[in-house]
Amino acid sequence: MIVIDAEVKGKSLLLSVRAMRKVTKYCFYLLGKYWHEKILPKHFTTGAYGEYGYQPRSAAHQARKQKKFQHGLPNVFTGVMRDEVLRKDNQDVRDTSTGVKIHIHGPQHLYAYRKDYDQPDKAAELIAVSERDRELLSRFMQKHLTSEATKLTKVGIADVRAGIAG
Repeated sequence: MIVIDAEVKGKSLLLSVRAMRKVTKYCFYLLGKYWHEKILPKHFTTGAYGEYGYQPRSAAHQARKQKKFQHGLPNVFTGVMRDEVLRKDNQDVRDTSTGVKIHIHGPQHLYAYRKDYDQPDKAAELIAVSERDRELLSRFMQKHLTSEATKLTKVGIADVRAGIAG
């Protein structure tokens, strides 16, 4: 889970609580869409092994994948799961004024793994967030909170700090 802590500095917002909730809800919606379109696809690139700390796959699994499909991409064997979770019509973003939930709909094997066979938890790997992602999401939220609040107040807001933790 990602926690966002926002702090407004500078001029008074002059926004009602209802208006501020509306702004944050919309910004969380945009953040969810941004994560699905920009961050999630990075989980299927070769750099994802190091960035997200994926559980190493067995040598036999890697050899089968290389022989059959000629690639070494993480979280991709046939490509069915990747294609399904990245589909545009599969973006299930549920926003509130306090956060956003992104439901990832994928094939059944996304959630089927056996700990006794030391299989990776693919669903957990897909929602892993790196430090670089945290910084990107923080800047995105900061930019959109500032711009949306400014649109409503018609006055300049010095700064909105959005920090992403844990």
